[in-house]
Amino acid sequence: MPLRNRQPVNSLRVVPVSWFPDRQLDPQTVDLWHIELDVPSDVTNGMWNILDSGERERAARFRSSRQRARFIVRRAMLRLLLSAYTGWRADDLPISCKCPCGSQCHGKPKLPPEVGISFSTSSSSDTAVVGVSRTGEIGVDVELNAIEDRIVEELAISMLSTEERAKWDTLTRAERKRFGIDSWVRKEAVLKLWGCGLAIEPMAIPLTELRPGVWRASGIAAFPDCHVINLEPPLPGCAVAVAVPLFRKTMGARWLELTPRDVEEVFRAANL
Repeated sequence: MPLRNRQPVNSLRVVPVSWFPDRQLDPQTVDLWHIELDVPSDVTNGMWNILDSGERERAARFRSSRQRARFIVRRAMLRLLLSAYTGWRADDLPISCKCPCGSQCHGKPKLPPEVGISFSTSSSSDTAVVGVSRTGEIGVDVELNAIEDRIVEELAISMLSTEERAKWDTLTRAERKRFGIDSWVRKEAVLKLWGCGLAIEPMAIPLTELRPGVWRASGIAAFPDCHVINLEPPLPGCAVAVAVPLFRKTMGARWLELTPRDVEEVFRAANL
């Protein structure tokens, strides 16, 4: 069935692009949106109407009201951003999930291929990152640096390869924390690009450093090689990585920030 905008079922409109810096995506650039998730409760409550039934079911399963609210804001803002890129109503975007195992109950969320836009989202505490690209599949991951050393040690045991573990053993305590968190977001970004979740053990992902901050993941049957980049985010205290298809030219990233006030303005503009 060809893509089309269905008739409105409520007052929610396509997000206006007056606040949007550039609707056209450069094929050699990935847009990365940093979103602060703690917004007024009336905004969060209003965003509930943007979510589809599956997203509402997921939100309802959170026991923590704060985590539930942050999930609602993250998913609603994802839809509002994609609305601005595609011209589709935010609550009517045909986002679907399909896992390599064949299940449509979980897996990587996607738009239909004919839309020509790929996206990925990640969150840590009150921070979310949404990546949008026209270059093919994309994976992003964000993690706050404020993780206990004990947890970083546990992550290292579960996700570092033999070679990475050998490097880990030569590092100081402070260096280990940085290396461990950066390694984790790299591998999470690759897994999100592949859309396979933890069907592949992180320690089994071979990463080769091509130059400082740029890595190549390869050697996994049935999954494409890709580049993964550790980024210097505009937000302090976070580690961010983005995985993209192999590129011959330089791949750029454009950081765009949405403060709680921006989030509220975008939401209210969409509900005029």
